[in-house]
Amino acid sequence: AEANAWVSRRGAGRLCLVRATPWLAGAAMRAIDGGSQGLLAVAFGPDSSWLVTGGRDGSLRTWNSKTGQALKTLVSVSSPVVTVSLSPDGRYAVAGHEDGNLRVWDLRAGKVRHVLTGHGRPVTGAAWSHDGRRIASASRDTSVKLWDAVSGTLIKDIVAPHPCAVPAPPSKDLRSRNVSAEMALCARYKVNRGTVSDVEFSADDSQVIVAHLTEILVADVATGVLRARLSGKAATARFWPDGTRYATIDPSGFARLWSARSNREACTVDLPGASRGQNGAVSRDGQHWAVATDDNLVVVIDAACEKLVELEGHGFPARAVAFSPDGRTLASVAEDDRLILWQDQSIRH
Repeated sequence: AEANAWVSRRGAGRLCLVRATPWLAGAAMRAIDGGSQGLLAVAFGPDSSWLVTGGRDGSLRTWNSKTGQALKTLVSVSSPVVTVSLSPDGRYAVAGHEDGNLRVWDLRAGKVRHVLTGHGRPVTGAAWSHDGRRIASASRDTSVKLWDAVSGTLIKDIVAPHPCAVPAPPSKDLRSRNVSAEMALCARYKVNRGTVSDVEFSADDSQVIVAHLTEILVADVATGVLRARLSGKAATARFWPDGTRYATIDPSGFARLWSARSNREACTVDLPGASRGQNGAVSRDGQHWAVATDDNLVVVIDAACEKLVELEGHGFPARAVAFSPDGRTLASVAEDDRLILWQDQSIRH
């Protein structure tokens, strides 16, 4: 593989490609046509040769990961795409929107296959199961839903929404409601739980890990029974590829690894400065994980919780990161409309 990578920079109505030596040390620039948009989500195709991004304008865009060339733009609504996940074969993408709906796209046909409705507030996370049969989604309504990926129908709530998290229909008879009790319940709820911010399937699809802003849950997909409850808050939670650990990104400025056997914290990384983690990804071989921060940085960490490098290149908060399946490329997207493709000898095979 080449020692250099193309780094794509968006802005001023165009996409610029920068030929970069490892960790963005190069300079020579090349510009190609492109539209300006805020990028909020990213995922790689199964063969690592392409990737998809989700934009604030509601669009999905596919890109050649080797050249940075834009391949296709798909738009059906203007609601921002805040999360995206691909089917195992790469033919379909599920996009989670701020309007509370998920849209399943046939990427070959360029058409929406299903619109998944049921969340009462914005979608915050979406994951395609490894067997391709199901989709899990998380929302600010505090629910985690399980969908049939083929038919687009709701199977069930893995985690049911709390009544305080979604607007309740007005009561015709206020006397029939114990308003004080409702307020007390909601106040307690806000302390003890919180918005669901992310979800991911385990390697065998039997469990999901759910990131809450007040706790982390591991639930059985078939029964909904909780298998683990980890203290602390998380913006993102991931299963380690071999299933022995969980990786969580704490929005207060920490990245943590947990033992899946003891459910105890194994190690912690203090993110640089005042950084708060926005999103995270683990490489398929389990050798590295990366964190997108609101301090415009992408932090790469090894499996022993040692920070390897702080990547600087974004001018606004980084929103999402993804490792390519072959482990050779790390992609990051940010509010600065910039998609950056990173390569380095330390993450090569």
